[in-house]
Amino acid sequence: MLPNLDGIVHCAGIGQRIPCRELREDDIDEVMNTNFKAPVMLQAEILRQKKMNREGSIVFIASIAAESPSMGNAVYSASKGAIISYANCLGVELAPRHIRVNCISPAMVRTGLIFKGAVTEEALKADEARYPLKRYGTPKDIAYLTVYMLSEASAWMTGSNVKITGGGK
Repeated sequence: MLPNLDGIVHCAGIGQRIPCRELREDDIDEVMNTNFKAPVMLQAEILRQKKMNREGSIVFIASIAAESPSMGNAVYSASKGAIISYANCLGVELAPRHIRVNCISPAMVRTGLIFKGAVTEEALKADEARYPLKRYGTPKDIAYLTVYMLSEASAWMTGSNVKITGGGK
């Protein structure tokens, strides 16, 4: 039995690098089901069961990929764009209950999602050097912003998509 929640963070994410011309329906379903459908359906069930407390906070981890195209990343980018659009609508629906809904859109973060041996460490270091802060983000960097969005410190914040990029695009 799920207790009532003051906040929830939806942080689902899988990726794949497949050129558009090579996409199959299964590729689309796999990414969209994990990155979009699962958090949407989970949130719908939480709301149906009235498990979100008044003045709670919902945070979705999206990605700057929604606005920054890259080769082979179309479905991942689309899934994160979809979650941003969903969050915007959800925020409007939940505003009368003072439940805030926001997104965080990180740039490159050193996690297993991105770094599965597909790129050499040398190539990653070269890419990091292009960021004004000269590094990729860490899960801790994203966690700090998430804590802020869940806290009373962001009580007048809803419908926002905060990009956290180390100064990069």
